[in-house]
Amino acid sequence: LGLVLERLQDPGNLGTIIRTAVATEVQGIWLSLDSVEIDNPKVIRSSAGEWFRSPLVVESDLSALVKKYQAQGVKAIATLPTATKSHWEIDFTRPTLILLGNEGAGLSPQLAALADETVKIPLFGGVESLNVAIATAVILYEARRQLSVNS
Repeated sequence: LGLVLERLQDPGNLGTIIRTAVATEVQGIWLSLDSVEIDNPKVIRSSAGEWFRSPLVVESDLSALVKKYQAQGVKAIATLPTATKSHWEIDFTRPTLILLGNEGAGLSPQLAALADETVKIPLFGGVESLNVAIATAVILYEARRQLSVNS
């Protein structure tokens, strides 16, 4: 299970994602070059010390990375508000990269186009979107639930 994070700007979001990724045993986190600096003090602080245990890499070409893993049988799941499948309808029991984008703009069309499947988190009450760190947590815990049930 891995995370591919594109153009994240908020250091608090990245730190929270790192902490959640460690808690759910994510094996890799790749961050685009145009994201917040990984050594930003707020990233480290908001990760609650898990920054030092996280498998975090800054990657210059996320598209090439995704293609490399897909060639090895890893599926790529893009988070998109236009997706028709909910996060609980995705099979996370096989090796998976979860693609998440910028807080305001989401994933770039180039990265989204590489996805084997797309997923959304159903929202109610007129809410338009979730914070990227919260969305990551919701999806990671569904993936972890599926992996635990099937192990």
